[in-house]
Amino acid sequence: MSLKKVVISVYLLVLPFFLLAQIRKGWSIAAVSHTGYVTKHTKKLTIDNSGISQGIGVNFQFQTYGKSDWHAHRKFPQAGLEVAFFRLSNHTQLGNAFGFLPNITLPIAHKRNFDLRTTIGLGVGWLSKHYDPFDNPQNNAIGSHINNYTSVRIFAEKKWTDHWKWTVGASFSHFSNGSSQLPNYGLNIPALIFGASYAPTPLRPEDYHFPTTTKSFRRWGFFAEADIARKEFIAFNGPKYPVYTLALAATFKENIDNMSFMGLEYEYNFAVYNFYKFLEQYDDPTTKNTGKRYLIFAGHEFIYGHIGLGAQLGIYVGPYQYLTIRPFYNKLNAKYYFQPFGEKGIKPFLALHMKAHLIDAEYISVGMGVRL
Repeated sequence: MSLKKVVISVYLLVLPFFLLAQIRKGWSIAAVSHTGYVTKHTKKLTIDNSGISQGIGVNFQFQTYGKSDWHAHRKFPQAGLEVAFFRLSNHTQLGNAFGFLPNITLPIAHKRNFDLRTTIGLGVGWLSKHYDPFDNPQNNAIGSHINNYTSVRIFAEKKWTDHWKWTVGASFSHFSNGSSQLPNYGLNIPALIFGASYAPTPLRPEDYHFPTTTKSFRRWGFFAEADIARKEFIAFNGPKYPVYTLALAATFKENIDNMSFMGLEYEYNFAVYNFYKFLEQYDDPTTKNTGKRYLIFAGHEFIYGHIGLGAQLGIYVGPYQYLTIRPFYNKLNAKYYFQPFGEKGIKPFLALHMKAHLIDAEYISVGMGVRL
């Protein structure tokens, strides 16, 4: 796809949002360019990463101003939805990348007309080229068209007029399918970013609202959750095996918007079970046990209204630790909480997890649960 076609497509996509933004205060449209390169973060990568990667993103943002109490607690972040396009270095092997990125922008520091901010996004990416044993054997970074797209940015923002702001900073973009389809070493793209944002109806200082009362909240609670993932194992274009997990944890809220948790997790990995079944290394009862894993974990979650973003670190315990890369693992978590019900205020939620052992992704799982 040529850059001209991309610009026209982005313009047609932006137009209806621009018209909507003129109706309601707080809306803005930000455009940012990325200039960077694809890194070789592991010696196992066989891609040729020479050349520069160029990207452009258009972010439709809403500036919170106190309609909910958590807006003020979080220093009035911006919620956004970005559409992104990257022309990756070594276009023959890596092709283009497209991204659809829900995101949140958090303030770090403010001085006069300057702001230091960070944007965190977790969404869906589509890569035009991936590993193929015949047509693209050198691209062992990605094995599928559809991937997770994660982006982290830090940038300085200068207010030029009430409507316009300029930005400069750095970004880190990551594409991965969580080993749902091999190979999956992932694509990492650090870049410098430059951009601008336009707010048709900017907010004034008097538009911001602060909570006048302090709400009570439950300090201690718990959550229970069930998840499922699918992953390939060892063989490219092989079968995808399910991974089931059950988790139970105690929670503690330091305040209304921050929660720590600690708990136990049970995991059954059919990829590991089928590997040992194929080897016929153990008797049948022992082979069934190879898929079991018991884990202890702890983590922290930041709550933004209905959205929870967090991370956890866990260790494997017990006798069943077959084919675990390391004795510990890490997870990034995103949750959507529905309205509570019942006298106890039980909150159902949907969850998305990315499990890894340091930088080695194991799977992406989805699930549901309840929190008290």
